[in-house]
Amino acid sequence: MPWLIGYFMTKDLEKFKTKLKSYTHIEFLKFPERCIPKETIIKNLNEPNKLLAFEMQQHSEEIRYRLQFNLSSKYDLIIVVRFEDESKDLKIITFFKTNRKWQKKVLK
Repeated sequence: MPWLIGYFMTKDLEKFKTKLKSYTHIEFLKFPERCIPKETIIKNLNEPNKLLAFEMQQHSEEIRYRLQFNLSSKYDLIIVVRFEDESKDLKIITFFKTNRKWQKKVLK
């Protein structure tokens, strides 16, 4: 998977899960019309045991994180977030579902 190049190792993943739990306020910058309820997004961020991987991305002057959660055996949930360290806010930039089977076919 070409987009997995920037992903971090397992020990970093555990540290990142701890960091994710420490952020108390979750804010949606915009809520796109997708068939994923807000409750699912918030639950996965508050209980990151289904977090599979994360990638740090530099976007202009800000650092964003692309989080990949396991939704089911068929789908993954991708959430792009930004951390506000001073206020302990977690800003959700966007989110979407991906189909694992479809991704594997594209990579072949």
